[in-house]
Amino acid sequence: KLFVIEERSLALIAWLDGLEQRGGAILVSDLCRTETYRAVVRARPGLAGTVGPLLDDLSDVRLSGRDLVHARVLQPATMRTLDALHLAVVLGHEGRAAGIVTYDRRIVAAAESLGIRTVSP
Repeated sequence: KLFVIEERSLALIAWLDGLEQRGGAILVSDLCRTETYRAVVRARPGLAGTVGPLLDDLSDVRLSGRDLVHARVLQPATMRTLDALHLAVVLGHEGRAAGIVTYDRRIVAAAESLGIRTVSP
C-alpha cells in the first residue's frame, strides 16, 4: 500500500504519520520485507531497484529460532505458516511491538485470538 497505491494507501500513510508524531516507530521483520518486496515487484516490476533499498531502511527485526519454534506451536493449528511466523515475531517482541498492521482477515482473526492488537488503517 505504500509502494503501489491502492484503496487504503492514503489512510495507511496518515496512520504512519500519526504514529511518528506520537513518537512511535514501525518494526518490520525480515519476513515482512521479503513478502513486501515480492508483492511489489509482482505488481510493478519496474520498482525492483527502488523498493529493496527503501525496505532495507526500515527498523529491522530478524526471525529467531525462538520465533520459529513459537510459530510451530501457535493455535489454532489451521493457521497458515507465514501468518504464524508474523504473529510469533510480534509475540516475541512484546514491549517493543504494540500490535500488527495487516489487512488480511485471517491474520486479524488469529491475532485477536492471541490477544494481539491489530490495525488496518
